[in-house]
Amino acid sequence: MSTKCWRRLAGCIAISVSLAAAAPEYRAGAAAVDQVRAVVVEDRRGARAVFAEADFPITRATSDFVAVQLVKAYDLDRATIVLSGNGDAVEEPAAILTAVERALASLQPANLSLAGAISIRTADGACLATLYPIRLSGCGGGQSLSGPIRGAFQMVDLPHPLQSRETTTTAYPVQAVAIGRATVLALSGEVPAGKYSGIVVPHANDTMPMPNNPVVEAAVANVLRRVR
Repeated sequence: MSTKCWRRLAGCIAISVSLAAAAPEYRAGAAAVDQVRAVVVEDRRGARAVFAEADFPITRATSDFVAVQLVKAYDLDRATIVLSGNGDAVEEPAAILTAVERALASLQPANLSLAGAISIRTADGACLATLYPIRLSGCGGGQSLSGPIRGAFQMVDLPHPLQSRETTTTAYPVQAVAIGRATVLALSGEVPAGKYSGIVVPHANDTMPMPNNPVVEAAVANVLRRVR
């Protein structure tokens, strides 16, 4: 290869490195629709995490329906879609989809920090959202986050001690999403305070109570290990 070609190649590499360095660590968007608040975070590789919280219970049917629609429409990873909710409002799966879609449409460069909760600010310092719980206000300080988004999702089969042919096994959802060094653990039902470290999201992906079962504990350890 001639000297001129080598110089052109070196120039292209330098431009690529410069552009990569200038790219923001994250982009984020947030939206609220009726009784639902949604936040989407995208890392510099294009991986996205979706967090939606509703003021009504999230049944297994609702979480499955919403997740399938988002995966099909936006090529998202089910493992990084966290859907949680609890309260007395009327269930509105369409509101979840609309809130997430609006958050996706509003992605912009963002800075994330961790101090108990995750604070998300726009490039000019305005508070975009905090989680968890999901609020579109209330940003605090903390250490800056950087690094890729990673997710792990596992359905844990919980068979009854005695089963007939007609009896089906019960499956319990266990999920973890990491943004840099911040870890979000999402579990269905109430979760005892202090039982797990990091950010814990109860009432996620299903309304099933959290079972006291070593298989579930093993699954929790597994998803946390996979995202860390």
